Amino acid sequence: METDRLNLLAGLRSMTNDEFNQQPGPGKWSIAQVLLHLVIAEEGMVRYTNKKLQYSNTLKTSGLVEKVKVAALKFCLWLPLKYKVPKWIDDVPASASFDDLNQRWHVVRTELNRLIGHLEKENLLNKNVFKHPVIKRINIFQALGFIQFHFNHHLLQIVRVKKSIE
Repeated sequence: METDRLNLLAGLRSMTNDEFNQQPGPGKWSIAQVLLHLVIAEEGMVRYTNKKLQYSNTLKTSGLVEKVKVAALKFCLWLPLKYKVPKWIDDVPASASFDDLNQRWHVVRTELNRLIGHLEKENLLNKNVFKHPVIKRINIFQALGFIQFHFNHHLLQIVRVKKSIE
């Protein structure tokens, strides 16, 4: 996951601020906005999971139902359809600087690594600590898989936007 993020950012580093923030058309997200969306999603995941850890004794163990829900979500996102996302994750600023976004993403990934270490130490890796907006509670492995899938999904969008503004 981290290698993919770093490779993507390395490929975008040479863009000017105007290119980074250029929308390919009316109502279409710029590369900066797509990346902000990814960062906001990860920040929300970390924030919710940290909150849920306050009630770790109430967490349920993940099982077959969660595996099926994750597979169904991935299938739906694989389809060439657009989905309405929750407002808190869709509300991205009109522009952002590459360096600020890079730093913000680095911070959330550092916090995510700390969180995984804590879950492992407390033997909570198989507990449903994360609440996805659609499929609800899943464990950290499923959440990380979704983050990677979400990243890959939007990577295609970033490639399209970059081509359209070159």
